[in-house]
Amino acid sequence: MNRVCDNLSCSEQIVPITSGSFGEGQQMCGSDLDIMYVSDYIEVHDNTTPIVFNPSKTYFSMMTDDTKPENNLFENRIEGLAKDDLIDTLRELLSYGWRCILFSKQLSFVSGVSCNVQHNPSILCYEDINKFLKSKIFYRVSTLKDENNNFSKAVYNIMSCSSKKLKYSHAYFMSALCNYKCQSIYLSSTISNKIQYKQHNTCLSYLLMNINHDTVSGWLMLASYFYKKKQYEKSLIIILYALSKCTLDKLFRETEFSVMQCLLVKWYLEQNQGVVRSLKFILADYVTFGYKTFFPMELIIRNSFLQVPPVVHAHFLSFLCHYHLNNVREYRRSLRDLQLTIAEKYFIGDDSSLKAASYYCLGTVLKTMRDLESANQAFIETVKLLH
Repeated sequence: MNRVCDNLSCSEQIVPITSGSFGEGQQMCGSDLDIMYVSDYIEVHDNTTPIVFNPSKTYFSMMTDDTKPENNLFENRIEGLAKDDLIDTLRELLSYGWRCILFSKQLSFVSGVSCNVQHNPSILCYEDINKFLKSKIFYRVSTLKDENNNFSKAVYNIMSCSSKKLKYSHAYFMSALCNYKCQSIYLSSTISNKIQYKQHNTCLSYLLMNINHDTVSGWLMLASYFYKKKQYEKSLIIILYALSKCTLDKLFRETEFSVMQCLLVKWYLEQNQGVVRSLKFILADYVTFGYKTFFPMELIIRNSFLQVPPVVHAHFLSFLCHYHLNNVREYRRSLRDLQLTIAEKYFIGDDSSLKAASYYCLGTVLKTMRDLESANQAFIETVKLLH
């Protein structure tokens, strides 16, 4: 996944490389996210032989006089039976793939697990998904925007890759990229009908491609689009569908599997869906706004980046739609559902920024209803969570 993200993020001038333990597929305790950037404006050569000079580049030459010619870690160092035993051990570790790191004592979050590792595909796929849900890869997905023809690269790789795993990985990133593609389109009501129609179709096509990296966030973004277009009935239909997907058997970031979730994961893995492919059906992810294009007008936010828990956003948007339709009973019910969702931390988790976004949505709803005292309490709670 890191290699796919690096490939989509590269440009003609800069090539990012995810390095360190995370870049190698390990989630070490206390480790951070290390990304190296290779600049095309610099070239390094191992000798001083003549080169084709480019005035826009800086050239360096390495001193290699004292470098030993050996480049094999074990060459001429281990011989005989010891060498054969080492090769057999390395082959055995290789058969486990990334899971061979479970045998390391440095990984405290899996201590005691290595002795129970079995060569069972279903068990190992559980660990794959569990590891993925706690990975920093979601941070990289949320910051990956459509720059340097990222979208075109993803489409090309989906069409040209022979590996299903690579196809699914690129499809996952392409769906996430569509979230930013649709939001980056400026929707104006002052332009001609023909251009409006073209914008609508372009934006809608990206929104429909944005539903393939998890089970709910893309649908809620589509509902946000129709809300901004003041098509409240359509938005409500999509919200109800999205809420039907937010059941207790769905996975959420940085959480452990429950028995019900394990059964769901097992079923999809038995269908040979694969880890990344399965996320479309089993993960309920945040609703991520990268631009203010789809922000409800009631939300007064300076920053353009905002992440909202899925169920919170669904009830918040449902309230706004019913409010504009003057459905008093329904928007009061949406308010109660929103309050209960926050109180029960339903698909919110322990992330303080998500809790803050939830209380800000609640404060906005209460302010819309003229309950200023309760709204101020919700806004105060928002500030406390952010500081």
